Amino acid sequence: MANAITALRLVLIPAFFYFLVSPISIHHTIALVLFVLAITTDLMDGYVARNIGRITSLGKIIDPIADWMLILATLAGLVFLQEIPLWVLVILVMRDTLLGLSYLILRYLNKPIVKVNLYGKISSGYIMIALGGMLFQLVYLNKGVMSSLFYLGVVLYVSSGMLYSVQEVFVLFADRRREVEDGTKK
Repeated sequence: MANAITALRLVLIPAFFYFLVSPISIHHTIALVLFVLAITTDLMDGYVARNIGRITSLGKIIDPIADWMLILATLAGLVFLQEIPLWVLVILVMRDTLLGLSYLILRYLNKPIVKVNLYGKISSGYIMIALGGMLFQLVYLNKGVMSSLFYLGVVLYVSSGMLYSVQEVFVLFADRRREVEDGTKK
């Protein structure tokens, strides 16, 4: 059930992006509605998975991918519409790409995976709210009203990525540090 809700979010993303980049103003309202629906599915799939006890390996993979695709589609659309500068998209894509690569490296080396922490959840939730605010601004407000909220979200999102990176470096070199401390490293 939770995976089906996540799949719905994945299906919503292309439609959301189409309406977001459309030159027709009413389409931006439709994009905002689709964005809110997609965020709702994100909340619902997590709730269903935890409360029904149906957390699956597939869900652990596709849920963060769906989140990332929604963030990427929103950022790309806002760049296309010149609501945010390209450098924001580049920095946030670099953050997520580096975290994805470090995850793959840790998996390849059979190291423990850094778990999602509270700060990461808060920053991800905040960036989603901030992106929603930017979409709301696009439809209903003058340009710039939600920008400070959005840029705070960017700072939180990037800083949580930095925190994860530091944790992953500690995990990566933990065995080596123990060998040096124990005197077993030559």
